[in-house]
Amino acid sequence: MTRLLVLQQLFNLSDEQMEFQLIDRMSFQRFAGLKHSGRVPDRNTIWVFRERLVQATSSIRSLPRCSASCSSMDSGPARGRSSTQHRSRTHSAQHGR
Repeated sequence: MTRLLVLQQLFNLSDEQMEFQLIDRMSFQRFAGLKHSGRVPDRNTIWVFRERLVQATSSIRSLPRCSASCSSMDSGPARGRSSTQHRSRTHSAQHGR
């Protein structure tokens, strides 16, 4: 079903147009993985799937962030190379490797 949403976005199709194109175009059916199924989702099914996906995404975004607890658990440098990587590169450069 997520592939259907990708096709809709790429071709700027409404749910009704998406249903028609899935019936009409074998390439759409192949991309969506519906080639041998013989069953194409109708416009209502596509709409319900998109709405559920939006609801699930919004509920995930509303979860509190754990940045304070995650930063206290950090055991190494947040950016750049670790000290062992820096030492090994320096050692290699000094010895011509």
